[in-house]
Parts: sequence; C-alpha cells; structure tokens
Amino acid sequence: MKINSSNILNYIQQHNVEDKIFLLYGNNFGLLDEICKQMMEKLDFNLNDPFSNVKISASQFMNNENILIEELSTLTVFQSCKNILLDIRDISSVDTLLKTLQRTFSSNFKNYKLIIIASHIKSNSSLIKFFNNLQNCLLVPCYEEDLKMLESKVKNYLFKNNIKLNKNELSSILLKLSKDSKINKNLFEKLDLLLLSDEINASIFCESFDDNLETDTNMLVNSSLCGEFTKATKMLYSSKLSKISSTQICRKFLNKLKIIETLLTFLENGVTFENAISKSGVNVFFKEKDELFKQTKIWNKKSVCLSINKFLETEIKCKLNSELDYNFIEVAMMFIHQQTSKKL
Repeated sequence: MKINSSNILNYIQQHNVEDKIFLLYGNNFGLLDEICKQMMEKLDFNLNDPFSNVKISASQFMNNENILIEELSTLTVFQSCKNILLDIRDISSVDTLLKTLQRTFSSNFKNYKLIIIASHIKSNSSLIKFFNNLQNCLLVPCYEEDLKMLESKVKNYLFKNNIKLNKNELSSILLKLSKDSKINKNLFEKLDLLLLSDEINASIFCESFDDNLETDTNMLVNSSLCGEFTKATKMLYSSKLSKISSTQICRKFLNKLKIIETLLTFLENGVTFENAISKSGVNVFFKEKDELFKQTKIWNKKSVCLSINKFLETEIKCKLNSELDYNFIEVAMMFIHQQTSKKL
C-alpha cells in the first residue's frame, strides 16, 4: 500500500506497526532523510542501542545476503520488537537486490519494525511491485516538489508573515527554489531568523532567495559527467555557499555513475540505448535521457569503475573531515574530468 509522505507519521500514530515494513524511495533526497529521521523517532528507533536496533548498510547487505534474515530471526531481550534500518541507496543492481529480498521475505518473521530507505526507483519497477504485493509493507514515495506544491508553500509563508508579492516576484522566486524539500526548509528557517530581528518586506524577501539560490545538484553531477569541468566547479562553489550536504553530492555522483555502468553493460550486450533505459533494473527518469545518451558515449566501464571507487573514498573522507569536504569533492571532480577528457 502506498501512503503519502505527509501522512505517514499520522498512520504510525494511529495503527499497530509491529511487523511492518516501510519502504522510503524517490529522488527528493532531502525529504527521504527528513521523513526517515521523523519515522525513526516515531517508531522509537535508537541506533545507540545495538541490542534492539540495527542499521544495515548497502555494502553489508550485498556482501552477506543472509544478514537481514539473521537480524529478523533474532529476538531482542530488552524490547518487544527489533528495529531495523536497511539503507540500500547505494545498490545499483535492482535485479540482484530483488532476488535477495524475495528469498528473505519468503519466510514469515515476527516482532520487528523495518525501515528500508532507497533512492529513486521507477514506479513500475519490479522492486516496487514486489513490495507493493507484500501485505505488511507500506510504500512511502518521496518525489521532487512540483511547482504547485512549491507555490502553495510560498503563498502560505507569505500569508503567515503578511508579505505581499506581485505575480512576477512570485514567479521569480518559484524558479529559484530547489526541488529538494530539505533545502527549501533550510531556506525558510533562515528567513524565520531574519524575522526575529526585523520585518521582512517584499524586497528583502526576494533578495534572500537570490542569496540562497540553490544550485541543482543534478545539474552539477550531469555537467561534471559530461566533461564540463569549469561549469561544474562553479556549481560546486554555489553548492558550498548554499550549504548542500557533501554526502548528498557524493551519493548523487555514485547513483549516476552506477546507472551509466548498468547502461554500458546493456550496450555491450547489444541492447539498444532506447531499450536499455526502459529495463526494470535501470532507474532513469525521461528528462535524463539525452544527458545519459551523451554520457554513455563519453564513458567506458573501466573509467566508471575507477570513478565509483573515487567517490566512495571521497564520501568517507568528507565524513571524517567535514571542514575539507568540498575540497575532497573538487579533487574527485578533477579525477572525473581526467576520465572524460580522454573521450572529448
């Protein structure tokens, strides 16, 4: 059963959620993180308590296909049920993932609550169909905010704070907002801080959006992977000013590189590009088609593999030394540029 991300917390409060599976997925990475955090609080997850709470990473899951079965089969002594967080965002092979999950849930388990957090997956994906057919699973899609949703949020904020904008000013602001919920939330929180010290008129309101204009990380990643190093570097600098999470940038690079790797495998096996992007294991939105076609002409599997390893290493470095995180990303992007320049 699918449930809107805005309704999931109410559902948890009003229903018995033991022995439930929650699948969070979509391309709104900020919303994914935010909803996951809120759900963990609501479901009494405490990852500091290893006896009743477990987090399974993508690498752990792929390296040990029995790990989830083992955790679901193990009873907890101190709580009524075990809380498990399975993060599969870094797994690109949907088919391999699906086989492992099918084998896992061929058995019935009791006394658990399971949150699975994935990245963007097509609604017609075999993985989505599998979870949708599980009676105890709730699917929580977290897609990018559309124009109608953004307009509603801005208008509500304007009304609440008695700020009046003309149509042109409103349209201009809507174009500057991110499609990522968390980034927009951070921006409105900054505006709230301004309101504490001074009144915000239309001019200050619009200028605040100019100062905090969010660079689309998808554009950053695509520009870099298409060999547009100078353009991508400028976007990276804007991302730093906007305080976009370095981990989020690394993961977007990794997701895109893994998609390219999968497409290249299909192409090597004689599958046409059009047929390759329609495969169930390839999570591609239609608007990405042209850029991906260009990227498959630039990249080869060896370069992709090297770049994936580079960004895995970069993500770890960013987490260990947050003060230099953007420096690490820029170095990784220089490595990307070296790979793409061989074909350009």
